[in-house]
Amino acid sequence: MILSKLSPLSLAGIFFCLAIIFSFAGNYILILLARRYGWFPPPPQGKWATEPRPILGGIAIFLGFLIPLSLYCILHFPLSHFFQLPLRAEFYILIPLILGGGFIFFSGLWDDLSPLSPSVKLTLQAIPACLAVGMGIRFHLTSLLYLDIPICIFWYLAITNAFNLLDNMDGLSAGIAGLSALLLFIYSFGNWPFLTSLSLIILAGSCLGFLFWNFHPAKIFMGDSGSQFLGFSLALLSIGRTSFQELDLSQFLPPLLVLAVPIIDTLLVTFLRWLNGRRIFQGGTDHLSHRLVALGLTERKAVLLLYLITTVLGGLLLFSKWVDSTIGFLLAVLAIVGILYFLILLGAVPVYGPQSLAYKKEKRKWRELGYFSLIFFGDMLLLSVSFVGSYLIRFEGDIPPPFFHRILSGLPLFLALKLLSLILVGLYEIDFAKEVSSRLFQKIVFASSLGSLLSVLTATMIWRFTHYSRGVFLIDWILSIVLLFFARTLLPFYKNLFGRSQQRVLVAGRLESIERILEELEPSLAKSLEGILLLEEQIPPFQTLHHIPILGNVQDLQKSKKEFTHCLLLQSGLSLEEKSLFLEDIQEVYPLEIISLSGFCKLSK
Repeated sequence: MILSKLSPLSLAGIFFCLAIIFSFAGNYILILLARRYGWFPPPPQGKWATEPRPILGGIAIFLGFLIPLSLYCILHFPLSHFFQLPLRAEFYILIPLILGGGFIFFSGLWDDLSPLSPSVKLTLQAIPACLAVGMGIRFHLTSLLYLDIPICIFWYLAITNAFNLLDNMDGLSAGIAGLSALLLFIYSFGNWPFLTSLSLIILAGSCLGFLFWNFHPAKIFMGDSGSQFLGFSLALLSIGRTSFQELDLSQFLPPLLVLAVPIIDTLLVTFLRWLNGRRIFQGGTDHLSHRLVALGLTERKAVLLLYLITTVLGGLLLFSKWVDSTIGFLLAVLAIVGILYFLILLGAVPVYGPQSLAYKKEKRKWRELGYFSLIFFGDMLLLSVSFVGSYLIRFEGDIPPPFFHRILSGLPLFLALKLLSLILVGLYEIDFAKEVSSRLFQKIVFASSLGSLLSVLTATMIWRFTHYSRGVFLIDWILSIVLLFFARTLLPFYKNLFGRSQQRVLVAGRLESIERILEELEPSLAKSLEGILLLEEQIPPFQTLHHIPILGNVQDLQKSKKEFTHCLLLQSGLSLEEKSLFLEDIQEVYPLEIISLSGFCKLSK
């Protein structure tokens, strides 16, 4: 009752600052205690961090959230409200947030102090998820409870573990969680229950207070206690309005857009680990952030780029709320297509160790299927944007109801015809990853023309072209060509942007040949050389040559933890028998694309 004189925005600002202060001070105290008592556990094997850091930052994050929220509840609600039955509407989100969040925090703390098995962790995570769903904080996707409830429990588990997996680089998990909470607060303020919005801004403040100590170079880590608490809280708060009014499928978009980075990271890592025969739940350096670093970005830039992606997607969500929901949705779809092509680039970054040629062949069909699926799904989104966008252009942003209903009925059929046209023309048989050619543009024009013609014929035969517009189909034809061609320029653009730093070349040959080449190469070209393989009977005692590590012979390559994209073979001084024997051996030990010196110079330009 004391707070009733303050405006909601003022309250949000006050408790946001309190959360920052409590979290900042709590982490400072934890760092001092860790230094005094030596709470520096060694970094787990296979993790990105190489130096020991205290891992109890989750305590300060949790308290930085719990104390301001509890203070608000004590000052705002009379004491009798806490014991009143039936419960007030606000308490249906407060109880799972505090009790469920507290439970998952303590289970994460248990895991930090004494590591738990994945099955035990998942079981403990399911308990607060079931509590939240039982209190009504869930999606209302269907009228069938036996479908909605498992989907919602999976949502809680997925987001909780997504943030746990995202905690793989300094400042990443806390920064993404804080940004997501802040964007959801801005989106929800004034429309969602105030307690939900206030909880979001308090969570953002707690993350910001921790981020001061966690951004690279980190002085403290959040541990599982912090990452699991953040994931569960955001999973709950992002759908926190659903206990007060039902949610339709279009409102499923806010949590998906704002939490896109952890969701995409989890999906990509899960698929690629399975594809490469790795355990899905083990730690590793194969996340989005690690792949960005492998492309040549610094840790700070990699983290900031992922911040930017979250901000852009969240900004599109806010745009759809304040300007026009349809245009905002179309822009969000275009951004998603851009991310899909970026994922194709990141997925190709070699971050796993050497694999046998037989294993690569075995998984090749799945790799090709994943690649094709991303491009096909991107085309499906682009063609949908093109058709709906054509109506917006034709009717200047205000689609008449009869035409809008015709979009809903005709789009699925037109989409199928256009995608079929792309397949029949052979558009997916062209490798556009390296360069964009005039042949590609011609096929796009032909496929779009065929798809538009089939769509017009279908609309005429089924609906007699009622509530369709010739102008719409003309605009759609032009937009389809532009969007499909533009999408296929993205991958070459990304490769040119990051390509030079992506090349990690192994040079193989006689010692004399390698020395001569290294002396003659320009420094900008030599930067791509990251290992030397000597085709000598006796390996020299020194370990580096021109600051490039000597790995030994072909058999020693398996012991190396380095990842390479190409092998530069210097044939000077090698007999045909030695060359063929080397090519045979390296394909068995570490399959790489073999390039000549001229090919290397072209590759590094």
